[in-house]
Amino acid sequence: MTTETKKEEETYKIPETKEEALKIIDDVITREVNWAYDPTDDIEEAWAILQEHLRQGGKNSLAKKIAFQILLKDWGELIYEPPYTDEGQNRDPKNPYSGLTLDAENRLNELHDIILLVLKQ
Repeated sequence: MTTETKKEEETYKIPETKEEALKIIDDVITREVNWAYDPTDDIEEAWAILQEHLRQGGKNSLAKKIAFQILLKDWGELIYEPPYTDEGQNRDPKNPYSGLTLDAENRLNELHDIILLVLKQ
């Protein structure tokens, strides 16, 4: 084994694309899961969800955020159930999508689908 060969073995290829980076991380996670003593179902499931999200490039969540901003601009606070209803009282202030009226949810979904189609082109 020459010095040059050893040097090449110790050098790691830096990923140039998202796909290459995902492959490297997937290899590491797979190796770690195979070596783990404890159950790893949670890690494997979390990684599968994250991979799908990364493959989509976050377009789905971006489309939903854009759709929500359009809906909020058009409808204002009318998108939410009144505070005296069960849905209005259970609204989570940390989740802007909770407590939406049925009409607002339907319009949000329509806008989301339209925007997602444009983003995927």
